[in-house]
Amino acid sequence: MIQMTDKEFENFCRVMQDNYGIDLKKKRVLIEYRMIAEVKKRGMHSFQEFLDAMVKDKSKELQYTMINQLTTNYTYFCREMAHYHYIETDVLPNLDKDLNELRILVAGCSSGQECYTLLMMLEEYRLLHVLPSIAMVGCDINNAVLQEARNATYPIRALKEIPESWQKRYLHMDENNENFTISPKLQAQVSFQFHNVLEPFHTVKYQMIMCRNVMIYFDEAARRQTVRNLCKNLAVHGYLVLGHAEVLMEIPQDMEYCGHSIYRKV
Repeated sequence: MIQMTDKEFENFCRVMQDNYGIDLKKKRVLIEYRMIAEVKKRGMHSFQEFLDAMVKDKSKELQYTMINQLTTNYTYFCREMAHYHYIETDVLPNLDKDLNELRILVAGCSSGQECYTLLMMLEEYRLLHVLPSIAMVGCDINNAVLQEARNATYPIRALKEIPESWQKRYLHMDENNENFTISPKLQAQVSFQFHNVLEPFHTVKYQMIMCRNVMIYFDEAARRQTVRNLCKNLAVHGYLVLGHAEVLMEIPQDMEYCGHSIYRKV
């Protein structure tokens, strides 16, 4: 029987913390439970054998497997709606009137519910107001959930938080009423890509960056690095939206606090 040694546990924790900022020091059972099948499936005899093979794996398939198994991807439609209300009442009415494209980054997008919730809200706003075209990017380090986001199909139970009027306008039910798919119009406004928030982003400046309930899994050093990276990609007068439990203890000098874990670049 394969059992995880103390040293193997420490090595998994170090890899996840050093590369992705995720603190798993209190998650030994989770690591062992989620990785044992991957170790056995490959005919390996220890957890360390998996880690050693991962270092040599130029395809990064083993690295992606580990990430997919050990990251938390809990999300749902219309989560923490206070943020969306603030965006609707305080952010959108004050956009630059000459803005041709509203660029939005959703970091730690998981399986896409947050992106599509925001897009539905924006399209609702567009029904009564002028709004520029939307260019949204959702990024995550878990390739499995990114593919779910691209597929844009969800089980019927995920409908419960979505307003009925949104369901009628933006969702398509399948023949058996078991799943629904996001409308092609919304899908066309977002692209999904692999990206680690601890690493520098591309040079695009975004008017809004959402990174909600991501840093709660990070150590303090990873939180600071993530905030630095996000702020670099935020346009002047752009908004950074964090999770309700992620109030910054130290606000960067070029940012101001707006309430509801939302910050504005001045």
